[in-house]
Amino acid sequence: MKIDHVVLIAPNIHEWYDQDISVFVANHENILAAYNHPRLDLGVQVGHPVEMLKGTVTYQVLQSGERMVAQVSKERSQFSIPYVAICSPIKDEGHFVGVITIVISTEKYNALLEIGEELLSAVEEIYASAENLSAQSQELSETTKTMDDETLRVKNDILHVSDITTDIKKISQQSNILGINAAIESARAGDSGRGFGVVAEEIRKLAEHTKNSAITIEQDALEVQSSVTRLVKSVTQLTVVSESQAQGISELAQALNQISRMAERLVNLGKV
Repeated sequence: MKIDHVVLIAPNIHEWYDQDISVFVANHENILAAYNHPRLDLGVQVGHPVEMLKGTVTYQVLQSGERMVAQVSKERSQFSIPYVAICSPIKDEGHFVGVITIVISTEKYNALLEIGEELLSAVEEIYASAENLSAQSQELSETTKTMDDETLRVKNDILHVSDITTDIKKISQQSNILGINAAIESARAGDSGRGFGVVAEEIRKLAEHTKNSAITIEQDALEVQSSVTRLVKSVTQLTVVSESQAQGISELAQALNQISRMAERLVNLGKV
């Protein structure tokens, strides 16, 4: 390609980029074309000798004849914005006749990179919190399962108490009948059975007291049983909810982990 043709297309190269760019064309002696963007103005003008470009990518390529790319950070940039300089040799029928240099602002890319890094950091924090929450949810789920088992055991124990009170009532009835029979036999025996009659009366009193106590215990047991039944339902519902929550949080943690990996890939691509 003839260097004159490169000079002709140089002013139109900015149309190929969305970023701010400056374009320079030089032969081995002078600058042949210079289109400085206001934010990337290197102070290079047409006619300037290439010697003033010592230390730049353009000068190095003029010496080596090899394409070069130099990336400059915001901290090192004389424009206070990051940029990349791409310089390619121009060859005319195999002869190295000059270079074209394009200086491109990477401010937008760097801003995206910073956003990606912030996103990655935020997602990693959320992922760590989600993992911790997932572990706590699993622990809660296991705890509710244990509570469920314990409340069912208590319910069974209360039912056993109810069976015992039923047996006590039966014993009370039998004792009462025994006391009545003993009183009848004492009356038949007359004075000789008077002491036996006193014992029979005490048996009847004990039977009545036992009956009343059994009824009280039964009523209390029924109330406790009703409360425990409600507790069992609540714990069962809590178990279902906690298991569902644990599964949901686990799925959330997996999704966040995937987002974290994608954000990390985005950041790594931006650093290339």
